[in-house]
Amino acid sequence: MDKKEKINMEVFDLAVKQAVEHAEIRVRLELSEKVEFYKRLCKFLILLISLVTVCSIVLNIRMLIDCC
Repeated sequence: MDKKEKINMEVFDLAVKQAVEHAEIRVRLELSEKVEFYKRLCKFLILLISLVTVCSIVLNIRMLIDCC
């Protein structure tokens, strides 16, 4: 392999490494966005379940009071 081919291979290797690094960064960003989405979804669902539970308790208490 002559000097020019060796330099071209080094440049190619660097380009491949850089492309892999960019792909890894992109994947990490996408994963962090998905994690944030699911965190928000879980918080919303917990809030919704809490609200339904409180409403159910209040309605049961009102029914007990009305019956007596």
